[in-house]
Amino acid sequence: MHDHVMSPRVRDVLSSFIPMLVLKGFMSLLPYLLGAMATMEGIEAHSWICVRVLNRHCFFQIINVFLGVAVSTGVLLVVVQVADAPTSLAHILGEAVPRAADFFVNYVCLSALTWFPMELCDPVQLVLVPLQVLASYLPTWMCLCV
Repeated sequence: MHDHVMSPRVRDVLSSFIPMLVLKGFMSLLPYLLGAMATMEGIEAHSWICVRVLNRHCFFQIINVFLGVAVSTGVLLVVVQVADAPTSLAHILGEAVPRAADFFVNYVCLSALTWFPMELCDPVQLVLVPLQVLASYLPTWMCLCV
């Protein structure tokens, strides 16, 4: 048997595309998870649950996606360097921004190209609705709900 070695271009595309797919998949599940958490908190009105979900989803995106990527690519270290030497701002940013640019360009392109198809097929509902229908036929003693 021989090993199939992946082309560097294919490896680069996959290494930048797969994390985006995982992140987009998680971000599409997140509103449902946040809605379940709000329901468990005892919030009864659907509009209040929606407000809670939107607020938490916005904060999660800002903190996790944008600040998380900024920290992981070292952009926040640039802030310290600029604070130490403000006159070298252009040079420091010229070296640091391209490190995070690949992620954000890929994220924006993937979001733009998949937004409408994902809205049309709504894969989360494609899974949840049949499970809810199946659960409605189960005897109450088999229900996992409290």
